[in-house]
Amino acid sequence: MRICFFTENSYKGGMDKLIYTVINNWPDKDDIITLLCNRSHPGYSYLKENIINNHMIKPSNVLCSWEIKNKLKDFLPNSILSFISFSLKYIILPYQVIKLTIFFNKSNFDKILIFNGGYPGGNTCRAASIAWRLSKKKKALMACLSTLKRPAWYAAPFEYVIDRFLSTSIFCFIFPSKFVQSTLSTRKYLMKSKHRVIFNGIDSFLEINSLPPKNKQQENNNKTKFLMLATFEKHKGHELLFDSIVKLLDTSNNFHFTIAGFGTIKDRNRIQNAITSRKIDKYITLLEFQKNTFDLYSNTDAVVVPSTKFEGLPLTALEAMSLKKPLITTNTGGLKEIFELNPNIGLISEARADKYSNNLITFIKEKEKIKFYGENGFNTYNKFFTSKSCAIKYHQLLMNENIT
Repeated sequence: MRICFFTENSYKGGMDKLIYTVINNWPDKDDIITLLCNRSHPGYSYLKENIINNHMIKPSNVLCSWEIKNKLKDFLPNSILSFISFSLKYIILPYQVIKLTIFFNKSNFDKILIFNGGYPGGNTCRAASIAWRLSKKKKALMACLSTLKRPAWYAAPFEYVIDRFLSTSIFCFIFPSKFVQSTLSTRKYLMKSKHRVIFNGIDSFLEINSLPPKNKQQENNNKTKFLMLATFEKHKGHELLFDSIVKLLDTSNNFHFTIAGFGTIKDRNRIQNAITSRKIDKYITLLEFQKNTFDLYSNTDAVVVPSTKFEGLPLTALEAMSLKKPLITTNTGGLKEIFELNPNIGLISEARADKYSNNLITFIKEKEKIKFYGENGFNTYNKFFTSKSCAIKYHQLLMNENIT
C-alpha cells in the first residue's frame, strides 16, 4: 500500500522526530510511505537524513501564506504585515486546495495521514484534508500534536466555513494527550469527528547508541547539571526558567544549565537578552539546534521542561525518561498526564518561578533522588511511550476508517 504522510512546519524539532519515528517503525513492511512537506521547513533536510528503508520525503510545492509574509517583513510595517498575513491565509486557501486536489488525482496514494502542529496549525494541512476528500472521495486521518485554539472574533466566520469542510473531510483526529483532546471543544463542528488519544513514542536512546550515558554526577559532585531542549518559542517557558534561576541563586550557585533549540534570529536574541538582563549568563550555555542530543543528555543530571501553555506531550520528556534522566516540569497540558502515569519520574509544579525554583533546589540538595526518579521514568517510558507501540496504533487507526 502506498501511503501519504503530509505536514507543514516552520520550526524544526520534536514534531519532525515524531514523524520519522512513526515512519521508520511502521509495522507493515510492504507499505511505502511518502512524506510531503514544505521545502521551506528548516527541518526538511533533517527529516530526509532520518527517514529510512524505502520511505521518502518530497516537497509539497504548495505555497504557504507565512512564506509570503517572511518575504515582505523587511519592507512593510508590522501593522500592515499582520493584516496581509491574516488575509493571505484565507485568500490562498482555495489555491492550496485546488493544487493539492490535482496532485492527489494524479497520485497513486491509497491512504493519507496528516501531521499538524496544532489547530488551525498549518493551513496546507487543512487544505490537504479537503483536497483528499475531493480527489479520492475518502476521508483523511489528522494528528494534531498541540492544542486547538478558539478563533478570534474577526476570524470566526472564515474558520467556521473551514471547520465545516473539515468535519466532512477527516474521519478521525489523533491527539497526543487527553489535555489536547479536551481543547477540541473550542471547535464546535470538529467535535462531530471521531477522535483518539495516542501517546507520542520515541526510539530508546539506549538502543540507538552503543555506549550507555555517562553519569556526570559521579564525576563532579559539586555542580548539578540541568538540560533544556525546546524550540525558542515563548510558550516553551524559557523566561520562567530564567526567573527560577534568579530565585535559585538565593540558595545555591552550584549548578549549570545547557539550553538548546531551534528558533529565528529574533527568537534567539530575545532569549539571549532575557539571560543577560537577569545577569545569569555564567550559569547558562545557550546552543543552537543540535542534531545529536545524546551527549547533552549523557552529561546532565536532570531535564527541565518549563512550558507555560500549549504543551501536548513533549518528546524531550520521553527522551529523558528513556535515558533514566529525571524530569522537572510544570503542570501544563500533557506534562501533568505523564506524572499521573507515575508520580515518581521527577518533580512537577505550577508554572511559577517560586514553585519551579523550589524543585530545582531539591535536585541540588538531594542528589540521591536522581537515580530513583530516573529508574521510575525509564520503566514508565517502556510501558507507555515506545516507538513501536506508537507506530502500531497509528497504523491500526489509518487502516480502519470505519471506527466507532
